[in-house]
Amino acid sequence: MSKRDRLIQTEILQKLSQKAPQLAECAKKNQLFESLNSKRVRVVMQISINADRQIEKFKMDDPNYPENFVNCAFQIVDLISYPQIENHELLEVEQPFIFSKK
Repeated sequence: MSKRDRLIQTEILQKLSQKAPQLAECAKKNQLFESLNSKRVRVVMQISINADRQIEKFKMDDPNYPENFVNCAFQIVDLISYPQIENHELLEVEQPFIFSKK
């Protein structure tokens, strides 16, 4: 991975991290804690961003998350303005989030 790719990846991860409060709201609104019977949930998002600065692939680490939660999370990260990626390739990032029921 080139230095530029690492900088882009860091920028993307920062933008994702800034969405944590909205993603936490998705978790609450869509019964993530109830469906997994847990007060604390670690969610890992795997995102691929294409040269058009759009999400090419969006995946979460556990297929048992409520579909409404996954859709809500996707809608939030899909609105992020991603940086330009050179060479028309996909840039893949993985971002963990920890949500707590309050």
